[in-house]
Amino acid sequence: MKRLIFALILLQMGFNAIAQQIHFTARAERVVELNEPFQLVFEVNGQGTNFKAPDLKEFAYQGPSTSTSMSTSIVNGKMSSEYSQSFVYVLQGKKVGKFNIGAASVTVNGKSYQSNSLVIEVIKGSSGSQSNQGVAAGGNDDDNKTNVSNKDLFLSVSLNKTSVYQGEPIIASIKVYSRLDLSGIQNAKFPPFTGFWTQDIPTSQQLSLQQEVVNGKKYQSGVLKQYVLFPQKSGSLVIEPAELECIVLKNTGMTDFFGRPLRSEAQAKIVSERKTITVKPLPAGAPADFKGAVGKFEMSATFDKQNTKADEAINLKIKISGTGNLKIAEPGDLVLPPDFDKYDPKIDEKITNSTSGSSGYKIYDYLIIPRHDGTFKIPPIKFSYFDLASNSYKTLSSSEFQITVSKGSGNSNYSSSMSFADKQDVKSMGSDIRFIKGNNFRLKDKGKLFYGSVAMWLSYLISLAIAVGIFMVRRKQIEFHSNKTLVRNKQANKVSRTRLKTASLHLKNNKQSEFYTEILKAIWGYLADKFAIPASDLSRERSSEVLSSNGVDAQTIDELLEIIDSCEFARYAPSSEASGMDKIFNQANELITKLENKLK
Repeated sequence: MKRLIFALILLQMGFNAIAQQIHFTARAERVVELNEPFQLVFEVNGQGTNFKAPDLKEFAYQGPSTSTSMSTSIVNGKMSSEYSQSFVYVLQGKKVGKFNIGAASVTVNGKSYQSNSLVIEVIKGSSGSQSNQGVAAGGNDDDNKTNVSNKDLFLSVSLNKTSVYQGEPIIASIKVYSRLDLSGIQNAKFPPFTGFWTQDIPTSQQLSLQQEVVNGKKYQSGVLKQYVLFPQKSGSLVIEPAELECIVLKNTGMTDFFGRPLRSEAQAKIVSERKTITVKPLPAGAPADFKGAVGKFEMSATFDKQNTKADEAINLKIKISGTGNLKIAEPGDLVLPPDFDKYDPKIDEKITNSTSGSSGYKIYDYLIIPRHDGTFKIPPIKFSYFDLASNSYKTLSSSEFQITVSKGSGNSNYSSSMSFADKQDVKSMGSDIRFIKGNNFRLKDKGKLFYGSVAMWLSYLISLAIAVGIFMVRRKQIEFHSNKTLVRNKQANKVSRTRLKTASLHLKNNKQSEFYTEILKAIWGYLADKFAIPASDLSRERSSEVLSSNGVDAQTIDELLEIIDSCEFARYAPSSEASGMDKIFNQANELITKLENKLK
């Protein structure tokens, strides 16, 4: 029985090998140092024969060594198997330069397959390997501080442009470069980007290191934060340095029982260089309806209907899409006939920030109500922007619209002339409407005890006072609830406390990512509600300006920015201790209490 099952498995694997698509790939590190050993692996997902390697004469090499792997699984009664075969070489670069490794070939089931080719760059590198490098001593071992060479570990704020027009997007990437064993990162301070409107580019919560060559040396680099920057004024704008504390591993000079070197952790503070960007003012001659949009855009304008009745609503949708500073893109002024009522538009937007800039769309949805019947013409809707491709202003325009309005039902259409009935017409209506008699008459006193007394007038005054009081209270309630800004302001503290309570639950369950995310929501949400600012428009710079203009002292503002930086950065750290999370929670709780007391 066992032999039968084994035979069936082999038979199934044979069928799978015939049916599956064969892949033959080559892989290796793309950048290596001179004389540094590295692996070149050719892998095929099948039983390969007649393997032929490419020419490797530019490298010193050993191999190939062959290895195979096989796995079988049965899911829902269906058997599947995976088989792979690898041909492995160990190579060393003999000289500096870029070298091409051609395609290898192999035969599977009687058919020949070729792998992909590779380009390997060999750089000079350093005398010692990265794993054996220690940390240059520069501090006291007691406080576990040390200095490192900026050639081995440094922080960079890289920009894709350093000369732009006002409003032109710039991609800023804050990256760490290391030739040492990087164990962790903490206490990051990102630049305030004064003079720029900033938008975050989504980045991974886990720091991912990749190989990168800088000045002929190989580094492990990782992106900490990325932004899209929009300069708000012309001139020379300075980006202040970023700061970061790194935890690196240094050799102690001792070995363990098995002769392996012992290493200890050390902290190194690194600071990026200050960057200067030249911002050119936009050229003269901007169209009258230009409102600051810079980039490449398209526009469309449509009415949901062009035939309607008086007092019936119609909708106008204006869509602006493209790339650039979409957040501030607005169409030109909407010109309507005098008897058309227009309400503030509902704005729907979807904007994506990436290393290519900001792109997406904004839709302005206007509610318009014509009050008169007739045929009306609405002038073309225009949108002007500065085109970066041609360095010139461009104006997009819709066609002219014609709206036909027919008479509405009932008395709503007051465009028609009103005809007044004479006395005879009213009289013929019957007994439901009669003219008031104009002859003299007198009211007779019926001798009621209460009539005309002080109590009667007093009751009137009391009733009037109660009615006025109820009216005033109700009016204040309506005003309060209709004023969304005021409602958000009053409820800011309550909403933030709810989020902090949620954060405390994540803290108890040691859910690090959810905890820091909820703390950030509590702080940003509090500021957004307190000052009626959309959360998407909040930034470090704008938060500082708003708090400062409302009398909040610089120390409190620094505390807020420090908490935000700590929370944002904790998501990238390899791990965080519970004590650190407790500290952040207490700081956030105290900060919101302090702000609430100052902003009352």
